[in-house]
Amino acid sequence: MKIFIFNSICLSAGKKFSEQGDGINMLRAEKHQECKMVSAYLREVKNLIRGDNFEGALKTLDKALTEHPLNAFLLSYYGYVDATVNNNFERGIGLCKTAVDIIEDHVHQQGGFTHSSSS
Repeated sequence: MKIFIFNSICLSAGKKFSEQGDGINMLRAEKHQECKMVSAYLREVKNLIRGDNFEGALKTLDKALTEHPLNAFLLSYYGYVDATVNNNFERGIGLCKTAVDIIEDHVHQQGGFTHSSSS
């Protein structure tokens, strides 16, 4: 599976967890409780896009991807919005392709695809 690093926030969040060492399980439990569901983020992003607030959508997606870094739906929306807001067309296409790769890997591993709104 290809993993595309989409922003520095994701990298710094990963660093934060690795620096904690023994307390990682406690942080994971704490993080899990604080996370919004993917479906809630997607609803918010769609509403922001409908209102022509692409920059707000990008900020929301940034936060969502720190909590759900390999979620194909969030990643594909991020690619689309990043291309729209920042004219990062190659990066946007790369993110969308990575989202497709994630889905394909999931299908191959699970034998099918089921959308999960919480991860």
